[in-house]
Amino acid sequence: MSRLRLLVLTALVSAFALACGSATTDAISGSPVASVNSTDLSEDELQARIIESIPPEALDPPQSEDPNIPTATAVDPDTIPPQEEITRWIVEQLVFDELETRGIQLSEGDLLNGEFLTAPGSPDDVIRTSAGQIRLAYALSDIQQPTVEDLDQWLVDNPPVGNTCVSHIIVDTEEDAIAALAQLEAGADFATLAMEVSVGPSAPAGGELGCSAPGQFVPEFENAMNEAEIGVPTAPVESQFGWHVILVTDRQAAVLDESAQEIARRTILADDLETLRDAYLEFLIDSEDDVTVDPRYGEWVPDQGIVALPPGADPPGIDATVPTGPTITDPPPGP
Repeated sequence: MSRLRLLVLTALVSAFALACGSATTDAISGSPVASVNSTDLSEDELQARIIESIPPEALDPPQSEDPNIPTATAVDPDTIPPQEEITRWIVEQLVFDELETRGIQLSEGDLLNGEFLTAPGSPDDVIRTSAGQIRLAYALSDIQQPTVEDLDQWLVDNPPVGNTCVSHIIVDTEEDAIAALAQLEAGADFATLAMEVSVGPSAPAGGELGCSAPGQFVPEFENAMNEAEIGVPTAPVESQFGWHVILVTDRQAAVLDESAQEIARRTILADDLETLRDAYLEFLIDSEDDVTVDPRYGEWVPDQGIVALPPGADPPGIDATVPTGPTITDPPPGP
Protein backbone atom coordinates (compact mmCIF):
# COMPACT_ATOMS: atom_id res chain seq x y z
CA MET A 1 0.00 0.00 0.00
CA SER A 2 1.42 3.38 -0.94
CA ARG A 3 0.18 6.50 0.80
CA LEU A 4 2.54 9.16 -0.36
CA ARG A 5 4.59 9.71 -3.47
CA LEU A 6 6.69 12.87 -3.91
CA LEU A 7 6.09 13.01 -7.90
CA VAL A 8 10.62 14.53 -12.16
CA LEU A 9 7.37 15.38 -12.24
CA THR A 10 6.21 15.18 -11.80
CA ALA A 11 6.94 14.97 -9.12
CA LEU A 12 8.98 15.79 -6.44
CA VAL A 13 8.21 12.85 -2.22
CA SER A 14 8.56 9.00 -2.40
CA ALA A 15 6.11 6.37 -1.14
CA PHE A 16 5.30 5.73 2.45
CA ALA A 17 5.72 2.00 2.02
CA LEU A 18 4.09 -0.54 4.25
CA ALA A 19 5.77 -3.57 5.73
CA CYS A 20 3.80 -6.75 5.22
CA GLY A 21 2.39 -8.66 8.13
CA SER A 22 -0.52 -8.69 10.54
CA ALA A 23 -1.29 -6.14 13.20
CA THR A 24 0.47 -6.57 16.54
CA THR A 25 -1.94 -8.23 18.95
CA ASP A 26 0.17 -8.87 22.05
CA ALA A 27 1.18 -5.29 22.83
CA ILE A 28 1.03 -4.15 26.43
CA SER A 29 -1.59 -1.43 26.80
CA GLY A 30 -0.07 1.98 27.48
CA SER A 31 3.50 1.16 26.45
CA PRO A 32 5.01 3.45 23.78
CA VAL A 33 4.95 2.11 20.24
CA ALA A 34 7.63 4.57 19.19
CA SER A 35 9.45 7.61 20.53
CA VAL A 36 11.06 10.62 18.88
CA ASN A 37 13.25 12.52 21.31
CA SER A 38 10.94 13.07 24.29
CA THR A 39 7.64 12.48 22.47
CA ASP A 40 5.92 9.08 22.57
CA LEU A 41 3.34 7.44 20.35
CA SER A 42 1.01 5.35 22.47
CA GLU A 43 -0.87 2.31 21.26
CA ASP A 44 -4.18 4.13 21.67
CA GLU A 45 -2.86 7.00 19.52
CA LEU A 46 -1.61 4.56 16.91
CA GLN A 47 -4.98 2.85 16.75
CA ALA A 48 -6.72 6.21 16.39
CA ARG A 49 -4.38 7.18 13.54
CA ILE A 50 -5.08 3.91 11.74
CA ILE A 51 -8.84 4.45 12.05
CA GLU A 52 -8.52 8.05 10.82
CA SER A 53 -6.60 6.84 7.78
CA ILE A 54 -9.48 4.63 6.64
CA PRO A 55 -12.17 6.34 4.53
CA PRO A 56 -15.51 6.45 6.38
CA GLU A 57 -17.22 4.54 3.58
CA ALA A 58 -14.71 1.70 4.09
CA LEU A 59 -15.43 1.53 7.82
CA ASP A 60 -19.19 1.53 7.27
CA PRO A 61 -19.87 0.64 3.62
CA PRO A 62 -23.38 1.27 2.28
CA GLN A 63 -25.41 -1.90 1.93
CA SER A 64 -27.58 -2.69 -1.05
CA GLU A 65 -31.16 -3.86 -0.61
CA ASP A 66 -30.77 -5.97 -3.74
CA PRO A 67 -30.13 -9.59 -2.59
CA ASN A 68 -28.24 -10.25 -5.85
CA ILE A 69 -25.56 -7.72 -4.95
CA PRO A 70 -22.89 -9.08 -2.58
CA THR A 71 -22.80 -7.52 0.85
CA ALA A 72 -19.93 -5.05 1.25
CA THR A 73 -17.51 -5.94 4.03
CA ALA A 74 -16.30 -3.22 6.37
CA VAL A 75 -12.57 -2.75 6.87
CA ASP A 76 -11.43 -3.97 10.28
CA PRO A 77 -8.74 -1.59 11.64
CA ASP A 78 -7.24 -4.45 13.65
CA THR A 79 -6.27 -6.23 10.41
CA ILE A 80 -4.25 -3.30 9.05
CA PRO A 81 -0.49 -3.61 9.63
CA PRO A 82 0.61 -0.60 11.70
CA GLN A 83 4.06 0.06 10.22
CA GLU A 84 2.88 2.71 7.79
CA GLU A 85 1.26 4.84 10.45
CA ILE A 86 4.27 4.47 12.72
CA THR A 87 6.51 5.61 9.88
CA ARG A 88 4.28 8.58 9.15
CA TRP A 89 4.22 9.58 12.80
CA ILE A 90 8.01 9.37 13.14
CA VAL A 91 8.56 11.43 9.98
CA GLU A 92 6.08 14.07 11.15
CA GLN A 93 7.77 14.34 14.54
CA LEU A 94 11.28 14.52 13.11
CA VAL A 95 10.41 17.09 10.45
CA PHE A 96 8.22 19.42 12.47
CA ASP A 97 10.45 19.24 15.56
CA GLU A 98 13.35 20.39 13.40
CA LEU A 99 11.29 23.12 11.72
CA GLU A 100 10.20 24.37 15.15
CA THR A 101 13.81 24.36 16.35
CA ARG A 102 14.77 26.46 13.35
CA GLY A 103 11.81 28.82 13.84
CA ILE A 104 10.31 27.94 10.45
CA GLN A 105 6.57 28.08 9.79
CA LEU A 106 5.00 26.73 6.62
CA SER A 107 3.78 29.31 4.12
CA GLU A 108 1.06 29.05 1.49
CA GLY A 109 3.81 28.49 -1.08
CA ASP A 110 5.16 25.59 0.98
CA LEU A 111 1.73 23.96 0.99
CA LEU A 112 1.49 24.36 -2.79
CA ASN A 113 4.82 22.57 -3.10
CA GLY A 114 3.52 19.79 -0.87
CA GLU A 115 0.35 19.49 -2.91
CA PHE A 116 2.35 19.20 -6.13
CA LEU A 117 4.47 16.37 -4.76
CA THR A 118 1.65 14.22 -3.41
CA ALA A 119 -0.96 12.16 -5.17
CA PRO A 120 -4.09 14.04 -6.31
CA GLY A 121 -6.72 14.11 -3.60
CA SER A 122 -4.27 13.45 -0.76
CA PRO A 123 -5.53 14.37 2.74
CA ASP A 124 -4.47 17.72 4.17
CA ASP A 125 -2.21 16.12 6.77
CA VAL A 126 -0.31 14.22 4.06
CA ILE A 127 0.11 17.42 2.03
CA ARG A 128 1.29 19.29 5.13
CA THR A 129 3.88 16.62 5.91
CA SER A 130 5.10 16.70 2.33
CA ALA A 131 5.34 20.49 2.51
CA GLY A 132 7.30 20.23 5.75
CA GLN A 133 9.76 17.78 4.22
CA ILE A 134 10.41 20.06 1.26
CA ARG A 135 10.71 23.19 3.41
CA LEU A 136 13.15 21.46 5.74
CA ALA A 137 15.17 20.12 2.82
CA TYR A 138 15.57 23.66 1.49
CA ALA A 139 16.74 24.77 4.94
CA LEU A 140 19.24 21.90 5.10
CA SER A 141 20.58 22.35 1.56
CA ASP A 142 22.74 25.02 -0.02
CA ILE A 143 20.01 26.21 -2.40
CA GLN A 144 17.46 28.92 -1.76
CA GLN A 145 13.75 28.30 -1.89
CA PRO A 146 12.26 30.14 -4.90
CA THR A 147 10.51 33.42 -4.12
CA VAL A 148 7.60 35.05 -5.94
CA GLU A 149 10.20 37.20 -7.70
CA ASP A 150 12.00 34.05 -8.86
CA LEU A 151 8.75 32.71 -10.32
CA ASP A 152 8.07 35.98 -12.10
CA GLN A 153 11.58 36.03 -13.57
CA TRP A 154 11.25 32.43 -14.74
CA LEU A 155 8.10 33.37 -16.64
CA VAL A 156 9.92 36.31 -18.24
CA ASP A 157 12.72 33.97 -19.34
CA ASN A 158 10.27 31.25 -20.43
CA PRO A 159 7.20 33.05 -21.75
CA PRO A 160 4.16 30.79 -21.83
CA VAL A 161 2.56 29.83 -25.12
CA GLY A 162 -1.07 30.74 -25.66
CA ASN A 163 -3.46 29.47 -28.30
CA THR A 164 -2.10 28.86 -31.80
CA CYS A 165 -4.34 29.27 -34.85
CA VAL A 166 -3.32 26.81 -37.55
CA SER A 167 -4.34 25.19 -40.84
CA HIS A 168 -2.80 22.24 -42.62
CA ILE A 169 -2.78 20.20 -45.77
CA ILE A 170 -2.46 16.48 -45.10
CA VAL A 171 -1.60 13.94 -47.80
CA ASP A 172 -0.55 10.32 -47.90
CA THR A 173 3.05 10.58 -49.15
CA GLU A 174 6.05 12.85 -48.79
CA GLU A 175 6.07 13.35 -52.57
CA ASP A 176 2.50 14.69 -52.46
CA ALA A 177 3.42 17.01 -49.59
CA ILE A 178 6.45 18.34 -51.50
CA ALA A 179 4.25 18.94 -54.53
CA ALA A 180 1.69 20.82 -52.43
CA LEU A 181 4.42 22.98 -50.90
CA ALA A 182 5.78 23.79 -54.35
CA GLN A 183 2.35 25.01 -55.43
CA LEU A 184 2.07 27.19 -52.34
CA GLU A 185 5.50 28.68 -52.96
CA ALA A 186 4.40 29.38 -56.53
CA GLY A 187 1.51 31.45 -55.20
CA ALA A 188 -1.37 29.02 -54.72
CA ASP A 189 -3.95 29.93 -52.09
CA PHE A 190 -3.56 27.67 -49.04
CA ALA A 191 -7.27 27.17 -48.32
CA THR A 192 -8.11 26.50 -51.95
CA LEU A 193 -5.28 23.99 -52.32
CA ALA A 194 -6.28 22.26 -49.07
CA MET A 195 -9.81 21.77 -50.40
CA GLU A 196 -8.37 20.27 -53.59
CA VAL A 197 -5.64 17.92 -52.34
CA SER A 198 -5.93 17.42 -48.57
CA VAL A 199 -7.18 13.99 -47.49
CA GLY A 200 -8.11 14.99 -43.93
CA PRO A 201 -11.53 15.91 -42.50
CA SER A 202 -10.46 19.58 -42.38
CA ALA A 203 -10.23 19.76 -46.21
CA PRO A 204 -13.75 21.19 -46.75
CA ALA A 205 -12.84 24.02 -44.35
CA GLY A 206 -9.68 24.82 -46.30
CA GLY A 207 -7.51 22.88 -43.85
CA GLU A 208 -8.41 25.13 -40.92
CA LEU A 209 -8.00 23.53 -37.49
CA GLY A 210 -8.94 26.55 -35.40
CA CYS A 211 -7.09 28.01 -32.43
CA SER A 212 -5.88 25.50 -29.84
CA ALA A 213 -4.03 25.50 -26.53
CA PRO A 214 -0.67 23.70 -26.27
CA GLY A 215 -0.84 19.91 -26.14
CA GLN A 216 -3.74 19.35 -28.52
CA PHE A 217 -1.75 17.80 -31.38
CA VAL A 218 0.67 14.91 -31.74
CA PRO A 219 4.26 15.92 -30.88
CA GLU A 220 5.57 15.93 -34.47
CA PHE A 221 2.84 18.30 -35.58
CA GLU A 222 3.00 20.46 -32.46
CA ASN A 223 6.78 20.88 -32.56
CA ALA A 224 6.70 21.98 -36.19
CA MET A 225 3.76 24.28 -35.48
CA ASN A 226 5.57 25.94 -32.58
CA GLU A 227 8.67 26.55 -34.72
CA ALA A 228 6.76 27.83 -37.75
CA GLU A 229 6.83 31.46 -38.81
CA ILE A 230 3.36 33.02 -38.93
CA GLY A 231 2.03 33.04 -42.47
CA VAL A 232 4.79 30.82 -43.92
CA PRO A 233 3.98 27.16 -44.81
CA THR A 234 6.30 24.62 -43.21
CA ALA A 235 8.34 21.95 -44.93
CA PRO A 236 6.56 18.58 -45.02
CA VAL A 237 6.11 17.04 -41.56
CA GLU A 238 5.35 13.35 -41.03
CA SER A 239 3.07 12.11 -38.26
CA GLN A 240 1.13 8.91 -37.65
CA PHE A 241 -1.69 10.36 -39.74
CA GLY A 242 0.26 11.23 -42.87
CA TRP A 243 2.33 14.12 -44.28
CA HIS A 244 1.43 17.69 -43.31
CA VAL A 245 2.16 21.13 -44.66
CA ILE A 246 1.35 23.45 -41.76
CA LEU A 247 0.37 27.11 -41.84
CA VAL A 248 0.26 29.09 -38.58
CA THR A 249 -2.06 32.07 -39.02
CA ASP A 250 -1.86 33.57 -35.50
CA ARG A 251 -0.40 33.09 -32.03
CA GLN A 252 -2.33 34.46 -29.08
CA ALA A 253 -0.45 35.60 -25.99
CA ALA A 254 -0.92 33.44 -22.91
CA VAL A 255 -2.40 34.94 -19.76
CA LEU A 256 0.08 35.16 -16.88
CA ASP A 257 -2.37 33.90 -14.29
CA GLU A 258 -2.10 31.57 -11.31
CA SER A 259 -1.79 28.53 -13.56
CA ALA A 260 1.30 30.05 -15.21
CA GLN A 261 2.78 30.73 -11.77
CA GLU A 262 2.07 27.12 -10.82
CA ILE A 263 3.89 25.85 -13.90
CA ALA A 264 6.88 28.02 -12.97
CA ARG A 265 6.80 26.71 -9.39
CA ARG A 266 6.66 23.08 -10.50
CA THR A 267 9.51 23.50 -12.97
CA ILE A 268 11.84 25.22 -10.50
CA LEU A 269 11.01 22.68 -7.80
CA ALA A 270 11.65 19.79 -10.18
CA ASP A 271 15.09 21.24 -10.96
CA ASP A 272 15.92 21.36 -7.23
CA LEU A 273 14.66 17.91 -6.28
CA GLU A 274 17.86 15.89 -6.47
CA THR A 275 19.70 18.29 -4.17
CA LEU A 276 16.73 18.47 -1.81
CA ARG A 277 16.41 14.69 -1.67
CA ASP A 278 20.09 14.28 -0.78
CA ALA A 279 19.82 16.87 2.01
CA TYR A 280 16.71 15.23 3.41
CA LEU A 281 18.27 11.77 3.29
CA GLU A 282 21.23 13.00 5.31
CA PHE A 283 18.78 14.38 7.86
CA LEU A 284 17.08 10.97 8.13
CA ILE A 285 20.41 9.20 8.57
CA ASP A 286 21.30 11.56 11.40
CA SER A 287 18.03 10.67 13.17
CA GLU A 288 19.24 7.23 14.26
CA ASP A 289 19.77 8.22 17.91
CA ASP A 290 16.54 10.24 18.07
CA VAL A 291 14.10 7.43 17.24
CA THR A 292 13.17 4.24 19.05
CA VAL A 293 10.55 1.70 18.02
CA ASP A 294 9.11 -1.11 20.09
CA PRO A 295 10.74 -4.15 18.42
CA ARG A 296 7.39 -5.92 18.29
CA TYR A 297 6.36 -3.33 15.69
CA GLY A 298 9.58 -3.21 13.73
CA GLU A 299 12.80 -1.24 13.54
CA TRP A 300 13.54 2.31 12.45
CA VAL A 301 15.83 2.22 9.41
CA PRO A 302 17.24 5.76 9.22
CA ASP A 303 18.97 5.52 5.86
CA GLN A 304 15.58 4.59 4.34
CA GLY A 305 13.35 6.60 6.64
CA ILE A 306 10.92 3.75 7.23
CA VAL A 307 10.01 1.19 9.87
CA ALA A 308 11.14 -2.39 9.14
CA LEU A 309 11.23 -2.12 5.37
CA PRO A 310 13.65 -4.19 3.27
CA PRO A 311 16.85 -2.61 1.90
CA GLY A 312 16.55 -0.53 -1.24
CA ALA A 313 13.32 1.33 -0.50
CA ASP A 314 13.27 5.09 -1.04
CA PRO A 315 12.88 7.27 2.07
CA PRO A 316 9.38 8.68 2.64
CA GLY A 317 10.59 12.10 1.61
CA ILE A 318 11.92 13.85 -1.44
CA ASP A 319 12.41 11.60 -4.45
CA ALA A 320 14.34 12.80 -7.49
CA THR A 321 12.23 10.54 -9.71
CA VAL A 322 9.00 12.42 -9.01
CA PRO A 323 7.13 13.12 -12.26
CA THR A 324 7.13 16.75 -13.29
CA GLY A 325 4.10 18.71 -14.30
CA PRO A 326 3.66 20.14 -17.80
CA THR A 327 6.24 22.74 -18.80
CA ILE A 328 5.70 25.96 -20.69
CA THR A 329 7.08 24.60 -23.96
CA ASP A 330 6.07 20.94 -23.83
CA PRO A 331 2.58 19.45 -24.16
CA PRO A 332 1.18 17.50 -21.20
CA PRO A 333 2.08 13.81 -21.35
CA GLY A 334 -0.55 11.33 -22.43
CA PRO A 335 -2.43 9.12 -20.00
